Amino acid sequence: MLLIAIAGCKQSNNKIVNADGSSEKRDGGFIVAELAAVKIKMADESIMYYTHDTKNQKLRVDVSNSIILMDYKNKNMSVYAGVWMNIPWNSGNASEDYFDRTSEDKILEQGYQKIGTTTLLGKLCDVYSVTHTDTNTQTTFAIWNGITMRMEEKGKVVYEVLAVTLDVPSNFFEQTTIECTWIE
Repeated sequence: MLLIAIAGCKQSNNKIVNADGSSEKRDGGFIVAELAAVKIKMADESIMYYTHDTKNQKLRVDVSNSIILMDYKNKNMSVYAGVWMNIPWNSGNASEDYFDRTSEDKILEQGYQKIGTTTLLGKLCDVYSVTHTDTNTQTTFAIWNGITMRMEEKGKVVYEVLAVTLDVPSNFFEQTTIECTWIE
């Protein structure tokens, strides 16, 4: 369900830009936004909101009338579908290494190759592509500042970011039903 790669674009200064405007140096070639949220248009025209907090290793996904919260540090997961429910944490519902797969090395290990850059929503993105040998299908995605801005499979857009912000409310990763109107 989570289709966002948490990897950033190469920058010569190797600094992380945080939501408060501060920055920190990161080893390696990727810069990852500490807090980021996106509004995504899916292939079926539905809208999904995805928010990540890399420092605290938390994710929030808002889709239809549901909210999914994942806290990787504390191994907690909860879902809202009219009422909040705690879900047992296991590798079947949450990839244990989600926040460890953030380097370019890990993307390359999966067989992707960097094929260039593109500009989406005014953001310069790195573009990666792979042809899956078992199905002979191609997957291509563009990443900016830790966010997959666009993904295509078999030449069709699977999802595309419509809006992006690094200004995420501090209480957004709690069991709250705050709507994502601040990203519009």
